[in-house]
Amino acid sequence: MDVTVAETTLAISVDTKAVIRCKKCQLNQFMTRQGNCRRCRRPLLYEEPPVIVPECQPAQPAQPAGRARPSIDMATAIWLLRSARGLSQRDMAKKMGIARTYISKLEGNRCVPSPPQIRRIAGILEVSEYCLVTLATMHNQLASGL
Repeated sequence: MDVTVAETTLAISVDTKAVIRCKKCQLNQFMTRQGNCRRCRRPLLYEEPPVIVPECQPAQPAQPAGRARPSIDMATAIWLLRSARGLSQRDMAKKMGIARTYISKLEGNRCVPSPPQIRRIAGILEVSEYCLVTLATMHNQLASGL
């Protein structure tokens, strides 16, 4: 069996190279001269900095205890008015010209509407902005037992 010098050096050089997986794009590859990933060009030997978790401190009231601002439960107010009008989330979203998932996020309390959105929601639900915000505030006060 004749083995040439080229085959021997090729076999040795491949066996001694380390296979590294990129942490970003998960590509398995040999180490490059620059040390960057061949696909995403990020450093292969990058070590992530340790995560520093701040210590929890008790919440301090932002305002004096005598006069606290009432919190608003906009999600329940929107749901109550929408269901009272007999509108589905899909119908309300069509009238507003937005995605149905946004209405779902509003009613699930996963996002808060901006003032222009409150105007549009109040218009679709045929109530004033004041009425919508007041209903949201009153509902939250009743739920908390104030």
